[in-house]
Amino acid sequence: MAFWLTCCYLLFFFLLPCRVCSNSSIVDSSQLLPNAASPIQVKYLYRVDGSFCVFLRTELGRVYSNSQSGKGPWSLQLSEEEYKNGFFAIDLVTHPKNPNKLLVVDKQGSFAVTTEALSDTDGLTFHLSYVGKDLKGPVSVEKVKQHPEYPDYLLVAVFAGDCGDLSPSQRDDIPFCTRVVYGSNDFGFSWSFLQDYVYDYEFMPSFVVENCPYANRRNYFLPFLHRSQPRIVIIMTIVSEEDRDKPQDLFSWHGNVELIASVDWFQSKPQFVMSHIYSFAFVGRLLYAAQVDPHEHSSVLLKVSRDGGATFESVSMPFVLQQQSFHIMSTEKIGGQNALLAVLHGTQDSKPYYNLYLSDSTGTKFSLSLRRAIFEDFSLIRGVQGMMLTNAYDPEASRLDRPRTLLSFDNGGTWHRLIMNHSSVPQFTFYKRDTQNNKYYLAPPDSELVILGSASSFYGEYSLESAYSLNSTSGYILAHGVVLPGPESTLRTDTASLWLSSDGGITWLEISPPGQYIFEYGDFGSLIVYAETEETSTLYYSWTGGMSWSSLSLDRKMVISNILSEPNAIQERMLVLGKQDKDGVVVYLDFGNLDIRPCDSLQDPNTISKMKPCADDPMQWNEENAHNIPRDKSWDESDYCSFCPADALGGKCPLGRKDCYIRRRAEILCNNRESFRSRLSSVSCPCTIDDYQCDIGYERKPGSTECHPSYGTNDVSSHCGHLESKGYVLIPGDTCDATKGLNLLPSRSSCIAYWIRRVVYILFWILSIPMFMFSMILLTSCMKGDFRDVSSWEELFGLFIGQCRAVWLSLLLGFQWIVSTIQQIIDNVIKTSRSGLARGYTTIDRNG
Repeated sequence: MAFWLTCCYLLFFFLLPCRVCSNSSIVDSSQLLPNAASPIQVKYLYRVDGSFCVFLRTELGRVYSNSQSGKGPWSLQLSEEEYKNGFFAIDLVTHPKNPNKLLVVDKQGSFAVTTEALSDTDGLTFHLSYVGKDLKGPVSVEKVKQHPEYPDYLLVAVFAGDCGDLSPSQRDDIPFCTRVVYGSNDFGFSWSFLQDYVYDYEFMPSFVVENCPYANRRNYFLPFLHRSQPRIVIIMTIVSEEDRDKPQDLFSWHGNVELIASVDWFQSKPQFVMSHIYSFAFVGRLLYAAQVDPHEHSSVLLKVSRDGGATFESVSMPFVLQQQSFHIMSTEKIGGQNALLAVLHGTQDSKPYYNLYLSDSTGTKFSLSLRRAIFEDFSLIRGVQGMMLTNAYDPEASRLDRPRTLLSFDNGGTWHRLIMNHSSVPQFTFYKRDTQNNKYYLAPPDSELVILGSASSFYGEYSLESAYSLNSTSGYILAHGVVLPGPESTLRTDTASLWLSSDGGITWLEISPPGQYIFEYGDFGSLIVYAETEETSTLYYSWTGGMSWSSLSLDRKMVISNILSEPNAIQERMLVLGKQDKDGVVVYLDFGNLDIRPCDSLQDPNTISKMKPCADDPMQWNEENAHNIPRDKSWDESDYCSFCPADALGGKCPLGRKDCYIRRRAEILCNNRESFRSRLSSVSCPCTIDDYQCDIGYERKPGSTECHPSYGTNDVSSHCGHLESKGYVLIPGDTCDATKGLNLLPSRSSCIAYWIRRVVYILFWILSIPMFMFSMILLTSCMKGDFRDVSSWEELFGLFIGQCRAVWLSLLLGFQWIVSTIQQIIDNVIKTSRSGLARGYTTIDRNG
């Protein structure tokens, strides 16, 4: 009996790879969408039972739905008559907390809202509502903005006037428009006029509203605002009343713009926040606003508020910025106050370059993080805390040459170039793949990997997607890239191929031949699918973390525009969207038909105790693939492994802690459960030099840890107990223990020396009064001398000096006191002006 069980066991695992290679069952359904062009947007509405209905929008403004999670036929929403009458969908808005609500936005001011619950039928009934009927002439609608916590509340802007009937791409030739904002509190069934002459508009996040004084002030004259209603605050930049006698200029800055906020849906006069505003943005709990400098209209002053705009303070920058545009973003999840500021510093050979500035934990002081960055290629590595990737030009070069790819483990505190040198830290490793025999081989020493992104058209003929990662796929990164044999090699974007990392950017695998690809994750990153962007009928997939690859044949050739996994990439079902001639194509893939066994449960303590560090070895994979070795684990092992980005840093702890994450072992073929969570553990470390970034007025070169004074100045206070910088501050989000390691935190100045200086200064002032009086008395007495017998000017001068020697000594001391006083006043003036410069002036392009 045992013999037959052993044979069945071996037979099962030897046939398993063949079952995986059977692709006919993966393509579950495929459908043409006649004369609809390629699908470009997909939305999901979930039912109580866990299934969902899928809605998609095509390039020609048509909307289709599928009630079977994307499987089977697709039904056209709205009637053909509506589309013939000009209905053109430009956006789909769903209600994340209510599966019965879908809003279809028409470009000419009409909205279609679902009026019935989702059912097994694809056809839904819609209610049509309109905005802009009170405006003269045709209108065109911008994207709808939805409140993140209360999704029934919507804002939408429409263009009216000279450009009301034009698409956004056509408005460049029309100088004057008027932007009018409407609001809805019932998910689009009805709309109310809010404001006109608007430049920008946003909902204030709820966690900002909690700390906003004017938002929490009760209005007793508005009894219809019940306490149970959510506190909704709308913040806008609008043209001031006195400048509304002419059309609104949306394509250049208008000098008289105000920042206002409304707490009651504009039923009463809005709260005035700031004048001469240029732009604003929320980063976590902070509100950043760019205000035009009243003394220098070509620049603006960046300010920050911690209470929703009730009060502002100037942002400290290392030096005066006279630039064209900036971008500001959060380096952490929602609610974090750590900001990254990218400021455009110039353009050379049509190549724009930025400097990156990293804020402290308060978000009010920015220090230089990286020079000559290519912001268009910047990517936050999702799912792994503190990691970001960008391209940058050589800061020491006289001209902008080819880009270098840099990776940071600590929110931009230190940047590392992607070069494979095993004598340096971190130790990056690159494996190229021979697609003919599906084997990997190690790249030569000193090879450099350049990750290409959206800015690749600046230095090549291709425009590629930036690095792609998700919160649910911890450690997985997909991107186009090129491996160069040396740091000074020439870059050719036409040789770019697809690269994969499963450990946060430490180890990279080339997974495709050169070309342009569209790609997607599934099963928490363990399932990877990619296809060429040219017309094709073949997809490639791997359920083994890149260890082995299989091809998948579609039933028709198509130009694939996107591959989408169910949101958050936690399932094994995908939609392939594309176009065949003028028809849209939707292909439903279900990799669950491969019937792969489920992975071990991570809730079992025994499973966690058997977990080993991830040790992906593509050279070992070559042997397993060549001999068709069954990929499974022994009975006493776990399906999962752990990886710690700190391991590649020679024992260093990025952000002051050692974070470890778990993922499925690449060589094990199993299906993650939907309850899978990637984060495993976090241990705090003693502070080292790598836990610090440069303070304002200091900078470090890429790869260096030493901060040295930069151009600009610090606003150093002379008050008792002020903080004296050592040139370093903790990186935002860093949790290292300074008491057990290197302490470079600013220290308090001594109050003893301060009070000694103050006492001496006061005594000097007190003694100067009698000294001056004594000098006057001596001067009066010496002037009474007998000068009648003097025959020449020389004798007169000598006699005067001789008799008034004491007076001149006193006057000399008084003159010295006067000079020192004037010098102190000048120093105070210079310090005040420097502190003003350090606050950070920057000229901001509205399009930026």
